[in-house]
Amino acid sequence: MKRNHQGFTLLELLTVIAVVAILFSITVVAVGKVRESANTTKCASNLRSLGQAWLAYGNEHQGASLPYRNPDGGSTSWMLQILPYIDTDSNVFTCPSASEPQPSFGIPGSADRGYQWWINMKKGFVNCGYGMNFYWYSDPENLGTGADSSTLRNKFPQTRFTDLDKPLPVFSDATWPDFRRDSGVPSNFEDPGTHTCAIERHKNIGTNMVFSDGSVRLVSMDELFTSVQLFPSESL
Repeated sequence: MKRNHQGFTLLELLTVIAVVAILFSITVVAVGKVRESANTTKCASNLRSLGQAWLAYGNEHQGASLPYRNPDGGSTSWMLQILPYIDTDSNVFTCPSASEPQPSFGIPGSADRGYQWWINMKKGFVNCGYGMNFYWYSDPENLGTGADSSTLRNKFPQTRFTDLDKPLPVFSDATWPDFRRDSGVPSNFEDPGTHTCAIERHKNIGTNMVFSDGSVRLVSMDELFTSVQLFPSESL
C-alpha cells in the first residue's frame, strides 16, 4: 500500500510563520503595556510617599515647606531634607519608567532617564526622577518667607499648605530637582519637558503629580497647560 508523504507546501509554511510573527508582536505590545501600567502605578506610589513625607515635614514646621537650600548652606536638595520622613531603604526617588540615570551629575534627565543628584555622604548620588514645584521652597533661616532668591520669592510667594483654597502640585515626574512654568509652551529641550517637568514619561498617558492635600493623579497634557495651577495666582 502506497503511503502519502505529502508535507507542508511553501505557501503553508510562510502562512504559519506570518501568523506566529503577528501573535508574537501582539504579545510584545501587550507585555509592554502591562509593564508600563505597572511602572505608572509604582511611580504614583513613590510620589504618594514623597507627598506624605512633605506633609509630615510641614506638620513639624508650622505648615511651612522645605528650604530652598540646605540649612548648612549647601546646594539645593529637598531630597536631603525629606530623608527623615521616608523609609530610607525604599527607592522612592527613582521613577521606574526612568530607572536608568544620566551618565554623570549635572545632566538633566529625560522622559526615560532620571538625573543624578548628591544627597549626603551616606546616600551619595541618587538617580532621581522627580522634582518639587518651585512655589513650595522656603528659606531655611526664616521658614515661610519664600525661596532665598529675590526673583523666585517674587514669582513664587510662599504660602503655608494649610492656607490654600485649592491643592497645588508638590512633586511631579521631572527632569531636574525642581520645576516651574516660565511660559505656556514646553521648553526648547531635546527631550520633552515644560521647564524640567517630564511630560512624556508615561507613554502618551500623562504626568504623575502629588498635590498639597496628599492626593496623587495622572495629569494629562491638556490639563497640564490649561487647568493645573503651579501657584495660586497663576492664570492659565
